[in-house]
Amino acid sequence: MSNLRRLIRNLGRTTSSGMGFQPARSTEHATQLLVAAEVGSGPEAKAAVEAGAHVIVASAGAVTEAVAAADGRPVGVRLEAASAEAIASAVAAGADFVVFDDERTPAVALLSPHDAIREPLGRVLILGADRDEERLRSVAALGADAILIDDVAAELTVRDQLSMRRISELTGAPLAAGAAATPSTDVLRTWRDAGAPVVFVRGDAERVRAAVVAAAQVPPQRRPRDDRAVLIPSLAPHTHDDDDDDDDD
Repeated sequence: MSNLRRLIRNLGRTTSSGMGFQPARSTEHATQLLVAAEVGSGPEAKAAVEAGAHVIVASAGAVTEAVAAADGRPVGVRLEAASAEAIASAVAAGADFVVFDDERTPAVALLSPHDAIREPLGRVLILGADRDEERLRSVAALGADAILIDDVAAELTVRDQLSMRRISELTGAPLAAGAAATPSTDVLRTWRDAGAPVVFVRGDAERVRAAVVAAAQVPPQRRPRDDRAVLIPSLAPHTHDDDDDDDDD
């Protein structure tokens, strides 16, 4: 399991305290979203870490510096047209995952012979405008750790939200939402509820810090209430056999 996938999997989990028969007490609600800061240099990576970013996404030439500044946080590299050589170089520099465009990346680049050396390489696929069902189901075969949708609208309609959930369900992967501007807590909450527990933020440390603060205020997701389930009566004609079954009970 890649470091990125492990981090996403642990979202929303709280630790608890309590011994013996004492009731366990949960700590403050756990992180609901990951803020991934897109940086282009070591100093930008350091500033993003100080601002509270959980994940760093560096340009190809800044991976080594970003890893040094990341303080143990997962570091990815954005290589839209990722070659095998570029991925190998990024992994050698300490990258944990790659963000790539499947239309421009040779299949051989993802064979990852270096996986035996370190943690499995995480994969984040950039999803373009082609989002029909056949396309999304084919993406599921990649087993991506996340699907990145750049420039997600801040004001999602209910239909937009359902469309995003459909992408996540058909690809079998959580979504990462690319933020064109600094998202508010309410915006992040709608994204999280649409299946996007990761937000990619571009910009200076102040923008990253604002996104981190907003993400920290997103409440835990509510579990659906049982009494909201709607029982739909059968449309099949009621037969004599059904009456006999009822009598037997």
